[in-house]
Order: sequence, then structure tokens, then C-alpha cells
Amino acid sequence: RDSSTSRGLGDVYKRQEKDTEQLRKFVAENIKLKQFYEVAEGNASEQEMIREIYDTICDVVCFPRKQITIKGTSYPWQVVKSQLLKLKPVHIANLLERLVDNSLEIKNMESYLISTLYAESLSGTLKEQADLHDDYLRYLRGNPYQNIQ
Repeated sequence: RDSSTSRGLGDVYKRQEKDTEQLRKFVAENIKLKQFYEVAEGNASEQEMIREIYDTICDVVCFPRKQITIKGTSYPWQVVKSQLLKLKPVHIANLLERLVDNSLEIKNMESYLISTLYAESLSGTLKEQADLHDDYLRYLRGNPYQNIQ
């Protein structure tokens, strides 16, 4: 058995562990994970939801695969990874609001989380920008109809 090959594989695994840890830390900072936990303090079920969202993001981002299927469409892993790395706290907050609604009947939670997070990464920022734009227009225009009774 060649000891240099064995040592080389060990180095590969150590590098992968380091990369995984760096990605997990990046995701936690990007979505402000600590702040979500602070807000949910004392609510074990919401803390569990937050942990599950974080773990799902990290699973997709940290562990390469050929493709990821979202709502029946296959996407290259790199595309999905790139989008999930763009997630911000507003995206997580939007998802949590949906999850807290008990009327949802989710059969496959992991699939639901991945598809919703991917959709949020694409549209959440646009919605936020549109809301800011609407607020700015309301500010400029004022409320001309307020005196109509």
C-alpha cells in the first residue's frame, strides 16, 4: 500500500471538510442565522424550522451532485448552489412566514424547502426592490385621495 496516496486522500478529505465549514459559515452569516435564532428564542418549533432551513441550504451548497430537480425541472447543481448562496434574511423570513402557516400540507419538506428557497433567491430581491420603489413613489406623490369621503 502506497502511504503517499493514502496521505493524499486524507489531505483531500481535510480540504473538503474545510471548504464545507467555510461554506456553512458563509451561509450562516449571509442569512443572519444567529439573529433568527435570537428572535425564535423560547420557541422550539420555530428554532427547529430555522435549523432545518439552514441545514437544507448547506446540504445543497456543500455537497456536489450532477443535477437538482426543482418542481420537475432539472438544474445543474452549480446553478442552484449559486442562487442559494445569494439568499438574504428577507428570503428566509418569507419562507418562515409560510411554514408557520399550519394550513400547508407539505408531503416532502426537503423538496419544498429547496424549491421555495430557489424561487425566493430569484424573486425575493425583485419583490423587495419593487416594494421600495412603490414606497418611494408614494412618498413623491403623497396621498392625493386622502380627503375624499
